[in-house]
Amino acid sequence: MLGFLTSTDLHNSGYHEYNSYLQWQIAQPVLIRLSHRFLDNSDIFRDSNQLSTQLFWRIDDNWAVATRHKFEFSDTSINSQSNNPLRSHEYSIYRDLSSWRAALAVQWANNNNLKDEFSVFLSFTLKAFPDVRIPLSYTEGATDIGSGISLSP
Repeated sequence: MLGFLTSTDLHNSGYHEYNSYLQWQIAQPVLIRLSHRFLDNSDIFRDSNQLSTQLFWRIDDNWAVATRHKFEFSDTSINSQSNNPLRSHEYSIYRDLSSWRAALAVQWANNNNLKDEFSVFLSFTLKAFPDVRIPLSYTEGATDIGSGISLSP
Protein backbone atom coordinates (compact mmCIF):
# COMPACT_ATOMS: atom_id res chain seq x y z
CA MET A 1 0.00 0.00 0.00
CA LEU A 2 1.29 3.45 -0.89
CA GLY A 3 0.02 6.73 0.55
CA PHE A 4 0.74 10.41 0.14
CA LEU A 5 -0.74 13.36 2.08
CA THR A 6 0.22 16.98 1.53
CA SER A 7 -0.52 20.42 2.85
CA THR A 8 0.97 23.47 1.20
CA ASP A 9 0.53 27.23 0.95
CA LEU A 10 -0.28 27.97 -2.70
CA HIS A 11 -0.51 31.79 -2.40
CA ASN A 12 2.66 32.54 -0.44
CA SER A 13 5.93 30.74 -0.06
CA GLY A 14 4.92 29.60 3.40
CA TYR A 15 4.17 26.34 5.13
CA HIS A 16 4.68 22.98 3.34
CA GLU A 17 4.11 19.48 4.69
CA TYR A 18 4.47 16.23 2.76
CA ASN A 19 3.78 12.82 4.30
CA SER A 20 4.26 9.59 2.40
CA TYR A 21 4.38 5.95 3.35
CA LEU A 22 4.93 2.53 1.87
CA GLN A 23 3.37 -0.40 3.70
CA TRP A 24 4.10 -3.97 2.72
CA GLN A 25 2.58 -7.07 4.28
CA ILE A 26 5.13 -9.72 3.33
CA ALA A 27 3.00 -12.53 4.71
CA GLN A 28 -0.09 -12.51 6.92
CA PRO A 29 1.90 -12.20 10.19
CA VAL A 30 4.58 -9.71 9.04
CA LEU A 31 4.07 -6.03 8.20
CA ILE A 32 6.74 -3.49 7.25
CA ARG A 33 6.02 0.24 7.03
CA LEU A 34 8.40 2.95 5.83
CA SER A 35 7.21 6.56 6.08
CA HIS A 36 8.68 9.97 5.37
CA ARG A 37 7.62 13.41 6.66
CA PHE A 38 8.91 16.69 5.30
CA LEU A 39 7.90 19.90 7.09
CA ASP A 40 9.13 23.31 5.95
CA ASN A 41 8.55 26.94 6.90
CA SER A 42 5.95 26.37 9.64
CA ASP A 43 5.22 29.13 12.14
CA ILE A 44 4.45 26.54 14.82
CA PHE A 45 6.66 23.50 14.18
CA ARG A 46 10.39 23.17 13.59
CA ASP A 47 11.50 22.21 10.06
CA SER A 48 11.72 18.47 9.76
CA ASN A 49 12.89 15.78 7.38
CA GLN A 50 11.91 12.60 9.20
CA LEU A 51 12.08 8.95 8.20
CA SER A 52 10.22 6.31 10.23
CA THR A 53 10.32 2.53 10.09
CA GLN A 54 7.97 0.01 11.64
CA LEU A 55 8.06 -3.78 11.78
CA PHE A 56 5.12 -5.78 13.17
CA TRP A 57 5.24 -9.56 13.55
CA ARG A 58 2.34 -11.66 14.79
CA ILE A 59 4.14 -14.70 16.20
CA ASP A 60 0.97 -16.72 16.76
CA ASP A 61 -2.67 -16.14 17.77
CA ASN A 62 -1.63 -14.98 21.25
CA TRP A 63 1.67 -13.10 20.84
CA ALA A 64 2.98 -10.28 18.64
CA VAL A 65 6.01 -7.96 18.69
CA ALA A 66 6.69 -4.60 17.04
CA THR A 67 9.52 -2.14 16.68
CA ARG A 68 9.48 1.50 15.57
CA HIS A 69 12.38 3.83 14.76
CA LYS A 70 12.38 7.54 13.86
CA PHE A 71 15.28 9.32 12.20
CA GLU A 72 15.61 13.10 11.75
CA PHE A 73 17.77 14.47 8.95
CA SER A 74 16.99 18.20 9.13
CA ASP A 75 20.04 20.33 10.01
CA THR A 76 17.97 22.49 12.37
CA SER A 77 16.92 19.47 14.44
CA ILE A 78 20.13 17.45 14.66
CA ASN A 79 21.75 17.55 18.07
CA SER A 80 24.85 19.74 17.71
CA GLN A 81 26.86 17.44 19.98
CA SER A 82 26.07 14.28 18.02
CA ASN A 83 25.54 13.45 14.37
CA ASN A 84 23.25 10.54 15.24
CA PRO A 85 19.96 11.05 13.36
CA LEU A 86 18.09 8.45 15.47
CA ARG A 87 15.45 10.37 17.44
CA SER A 88 13.45 7.54 19.02
CA HIS A 89 13.04 3.81 19.05
CA GLU A 90 10.28 1.74 20.58
CA TYR A 91 9.90 -1.98 21.22
CA SER A 92 6.51 -3.53 22.02
CA ILE A 93 5.15 -6.93 22.93
CA TYR A 94 1.44 -7.78 22.64
CA ARG A 95 -0.51 -10.58 24.33
CA ASP A 96 -4.04 -11.69 23.50
CA LEU A 97 -5.93 -12.40 26.75
CA SER A 98 -9.18 -13.71 25.20
CA SER A 99 -11.52 -10.71 25.77
CA TRP A 100 -8.64 -8.30 26.37
CA ARG A 101 -5.44 -7.37 24.56
CA ALA A 102 -2.40 -6.31 26.62
CA ALA A 103 0.62 -4.39 25.37
CA LEU A 104 3.93 -3.51 26.98
CA ALA A 105 6.13 -0.97 25.21
CA VAL A 106 9.52 0.55 25.99
CA GLN A 107 10.58 3.78 24.27
CA TRP A 108 13.72 5.89 24.22
CA ALA A 109 13.54 9.39 22.72
CA ASN A 110 16.16 12.09 22.11
CA ASN A 111 14.59 15.55 22.22
CA ASN A 112 17.00 17.91 20.43
CA ASN A 113 19.60 18.85 23.05
CA LEU A 114 17.15 18.29 25.93
CA LYS A 115 17.28 15.35 28.32
CA ASP A 116 16.77 11.94 26.77
CA GLU A 117 13.44 10.36 27.70
CA PHE A 118 12.86 6.74 28.61
CA SER A 119 9.24 5.56 28.84
CA VAL A 120 7.45 2.34 29.66
CA PHE A 121 3.81 1.89 28.62
CA LEU A 122 1.38 -0.78 29.73
CA SER A 123 -2.05 -0.85 28.10
CA PHE A 124 -5.11 -3.07 28.15
CA THR A 125 -7.73 -2.96 25.40
CA LEU A 126 -11.19 -4.47 25.75
CA LYS A 127 -11.77 -6.15 22.38
CA ALA A 128 -15.53 -5.45 22.37
CA PHE A 129 -14.92 -1.68 22.77
CA PRO A 130 -11.43 -0.86 21.41
CA ASP A 131 -12.12 2.90 21.07
CA VAL A 132 -13.32 3.48 24.65
CA ARG A 133 -10.82 5.48 26.75
CA ILE A 134 -10.83 5.85 30.52
CA PRO A 135 -9.49 9.37 31.22
CA LEU A 136 -7.29 8.42 34.16
CA SER A 137 -3.69 9.56 34.36
CA TYR A 138 -0.86 9.76 36.87
CA THR A 139 0.29 13.27 37.70
CA GLU A 140 3.43 13.72 39.76
CA GLY A 141 2.76 16.05 42.70
CA ALA A 142 -1.03 15.99 42.25
CA THR A 143 -3.12 17.64 44.96
CA ASP A 144 -5.94 15.07 45.03
CA ILE A 145 -5.60 14.28 48.74
CA GLY A 146 -2.02 13.20 48.11
CA SER A 147 -3.03 10.24 45.99
CA GLY A 148 -1.06 11.33 42.93
CA ILE A 149 -3.97 10.21 40.74
CA SER A 150 -6.02 12.73 38.82
CA LEU A 151 -8.72 12.59 36.19
CA SER A 152 -7.81 14.21 32.88
CA PRO A 153 -10.40 16.48 31.25
